[in-house]
Amino acid sequence: MISTEHSTPGTTTDRHRNIDVDGGELPYDVGEVWQRVAGIVGADVGPPVAVTVENLSTEKTQTPPRFQQLLGVEGSASGGPLGRTTPPGNQITLDDSALNRSTGLETTLAHEYLHTIQMRQNFLEPLWDEFHSTRDGVNTYRAIVEGSATYVSQRYTQRYTNYTQVNLRKRYQNATGTTKIDAAPYYFGTRYVDTTLTSPEQLHRIYENPPQTTEELLHALPPGSEPVAPLSVTVETARETTVQKRFGEMYARALLGTALSESTAAQAADGWGNDRRVVFGSGTARDYAWILRWDDPANATEFERGVETYLDARSELNATAKLTRVAPETTVLLVGSESFVGSVSATGTNGTATVRA
Repeated sequence: MISTEHSTPGTTTDRHRNIDVDGGELPYDVGEVWQRVAGIVGADVGPPVAVTVENLSTEKTQTPPRFQQLLGVEGSASGGPLGRTTPPGNQITLDDSALNRSTGLETTLAHEYLHTIQMRQNFLEPLWDEFHSTRDGVNTYRAIVEGSATYVSQRYTQRYTNYTQVNLRKRYQNATGTTKIDAAPYYFGTRYVDTTLTSPEQLHRIYENPPQTTEELLHALPPGSEPVAPLSVTVETARETTVQKRFGEMYARALLGTALSESTAAQAADGWGNDRRVVFGSGTARDYAWILRWDDPANATEFERGVETYLDARSELNATAKLTRVAPETTVLLVGSESFVGSVSATGTNGTATVRA
């Protein structure tokens, strides 16, 4: 993973310096691992300054955002990351509490080294600037960045170790609650990179011409080939509101997948065209209207069926939820208090929606 903190820049161009190991011992040569990873992707950049071994564990249950809580998504135990890379790539930290694993976190180090290479080659900031304004964009960014690193660590494992390869598909499908939603960019991003490229040396192609939405990423569509559908949302209310742009197909699929089979969740989210989520109120009194535009009426119907099955599986929600079809290609999912859902109205066309509360 990539840390939100920044370390002291230091020297980043010395391609031959030794990498320091601080805080403990590792059962492999960190310099050799770096040379292997750089060789896999054909990168000629300076290595990190140091690899630090320290406790990154934070044994706690991750609290879901309120919208997910209202829809019954469970918080999942989080032990913290196994590794992290601090921009601009000079400092990598590995979790000492996980060093007893059979890999000794060697494949995690390979993953983090790829993040250093991404930073050295100046790919991350332009991607973040392009994608950070929506949840779908952030998921696209994370899928590209983390999927690339996971893809390379898998190639490293195959080429240089006898370790058993992690089955990402099985891990994602068996994940629950917030863990599933957070794991989606890793799994689907790795799958996209593996499907799109024939060699790790081609990674720059994805950074330079990335998929524009998680829909394009999920279906390995050419970048820009499936533009978002027009959607205009009007809100009429006396309450404080915030309109949030595009959560995307990956989010819808992972959210539904916390209670449905993977195939059912995928079918329900397929055909996503655009969405907006309106937040009414603030704090613990927030209610929601999630407006989704679909590619065609059949996709809207599949989403209706998926939500109905989801709500049946979540029979003991601490909220009221109702799906309204306002046009052949447009649905509105209302989530919140019983009084809100009972009093709000939604109307619209395929490209517009008006919510009155």
